[in-house]
Amino acid sequence: VSTGPHGPMVSWVLWWLCLLWVVEAAKPLCRERFPSRTDEWRECRVQIGGLAIQGASAFMNSLGPTFEGYLTSVFNASSGLEFEALPLNFNENFDYVGGNRLDYIYSNPAAYTCMMVEFKIATVASLMNYRKGNALDQFAGVIFSRVDSNFSTVNDLRRAHVAAVSISGLGAMQLQEAELLKMGINIMTDVEQITFTGNQNKIVQEVQNGWADVGFVRTDMIDRSVAKGNTKWEYFQVI
Repeated sequence: VSTGPHGPMVSWVLWWLCLLWVVEAAKPLCRERFPSRTDEWRECRVQIGGLAIQGASAFMNSLGPTFEGYLTSVFNASSGLEFEALPLNFNENFDYVGGNRLDYIYSNPAAYTCMMVEFKIATVASLMNYRKGNALDQFAGVIFSRVDSNFSTVNDLRRAHVAAVSISGLGAMQLQEAELLKMGINIMTDVEQITFTGNQNKIVQEVQNGWADVGFVRTDMIDRSVAKGNTKWEYFQVI
């Protein structure tokens, strides 16, 4: 308390300086704390990188509860491990693995195969999607356009602006590319334009809004957008 010309007044500066803020420091990274492969990880942080095909926010909403909440609560009692999810784009997917900047990677089968050969990683677990009461152990790629457009056949792609996710995307590029090659169309040279969005939600939006003529997405991507109220199936046709 300090005294001024109008009587006692509280010095808020001193008041706030007297407050103690206790911040829990993040646990050290397991790979740095225990560099030897034979060491047992305890009381440290495990980083799981994942391919965020719909963007970082959608990735954390979908997989954050499992990668961070569930794994931490299950393993924390005995080992004190804290799991951290890292949403990655297609370029970061390879950069983080190659640079040893994470401990586990959640990726599509095609990207995993490349990383297995290049970086000598190994499979720990595989994901089975659950949709509409059914367990799905396979997925495919979809080629689609607006139902009111002039792009309704495979040959129409030659004059189309195509939106795909990435050159390394499996369900939204490589599967379609392989099938088109069988039909004599090289997606990299035979179409008018191809754009890589890095995000499959953007592909649906671009075709819906007419910014792209044809889109490549994995099966159920449009269904997810419909379920969220972001689009309607009647806007599109499958080529």
